[in-house]
Amino acid sequence: MGNKLLFLLLVTVMCLTRGVVGVDDDGDHVGWRHDIDFDANEQGGHAGLDLYRRWLSGYRANVGGTAHTNGYWERRLGIGRDTPNGLSWNVGSTTNSRGYSRYEGDLSRTYDNGRFGIHGHVDSYGGVGIRGSWSHRWRRSVKDQRFNVTLMADPCDFDFYDHDKDGGISKKEMAAIFGDEAGAERLFDALDRESVDGVIVREEFAFAPKVINNCFQDSEEE
Repeated sequence: MGNKLLFLLLVTVMCLTRGVVGVDDDGDHVGWRHDIDFDANEQGGHAGLDLYRRWLSGYRANVGGTAHTNGYWERRLGIGRDTPNGLSWNVGSTTNSRGYSRYEGDLSRTYDNGRFGIHGHVDSYGGVGIRGSWSHRWRRSVKDQRFNVTLMADPCDFDFYDHDKDGGISKKEMAAIFGDEAGAERLFDALDRESVDGVIVREEFAFAPKVINNCFQDSEEE
C-alpha cells in the first residue's frame, strides 16, 4: 500500500512541476482545475488528488483517487457536458479496495428562472436510487416598464445649498449645486450682499426670492 501512496504523491508532484495542474479556478472556466488533499496523524495518513478538465465545447471530465496508509484506496471517474440551450448531463463512478462500486448520473435543464432535473445511481451491493429536483425563483417582470423620475427642490431653501450644515453657503457649495461656476458665482455675488465676506449666511439668503425665480413659497402665495 505504501507504494500506491508514494505513486499518487509522485503523480501529484509531476503534474504540478509540468504545469498540468494549474491554480484552482472557477469551474465555469475552460482548462484544468485540481483538488489536492493530504493528511497524516498517529493512526496513519492519506493523500488524494482530483483533476478536472473543461473544454470550450462544454464537455468536462474528472479523474481522481485517494490512497490511505492502511491499505484502503478509492478511484473516481466522471464525464459530463453543459450545452448552450441549458441542458446538462453527468455520469460517474466510484470504486474502492473493498469491492464496492457506485455508478451515478443526472440530467438537468436550466431556464431563465430555475432548474429541474433527474438523478439516479446503482451500486454493487444492489442499491438503486432515483430522485427528481426542481427549483424556481419567482420575480416580477420589468421588461415593458419605464419610469420617468423628476426630483425637485426649492431653489430658495437655504438648507438645500448649505451642504455641510455649518450655517453658511460657500462658493464651492453653490457651484456644486449648479455645475456652472460662472452662473453660480453671479448668483453668489448677488446674495453675499451684507458682509461681502465670501460666505452667505441665513440672513443674507432671505433676499433670495428677490433674485431667484420659481421659489416654492412664491407658488404657494399664488
